[in-house]
Amino acid sequence: MPYSYIFKNEKEIEAIPTHHLVGKKQILAKKENCKSNLTQAALGYLKKDEIIEEHFHSTMEEFYFFLSGNSIFTIENDSLQCKKGDFLMVPAKSKHFIRAIEDTSFIYWGIGV
Repeated sequence: MPYSYIFKNEKEIEAIPTHHLVGKKQILAKKENCKSNLTQAALGYLKKDEIIEEHFHSTMEEFYFFLSGNSIFTIENDSLQCKKGDFLMVPAKSKHFIRAIEDTSFIYWGIGV
């Protein structure tokens, strides 16, 4: 399949439940759209008090850029307060979870390793 550029506007992308069944996401690009090791790039949304339970990805790094809100992101034993303008990289095999202190939005990428 030939690859082409991707051009989207968030207003035109359906918000769907996350794989974790908490929060919503709008998928910007998926693995099948790219030649790189990208697994997914998406906009993520969590409502106040929503929690994505602890999990890890054995073959993927995750990258987050926070657009709004306030969340506590825990990686292994470190708890980080994440707000607008913060960037975070989660190494593969690292246990992590996120709890929204207030409505939160972010862009995130998964990259296969």
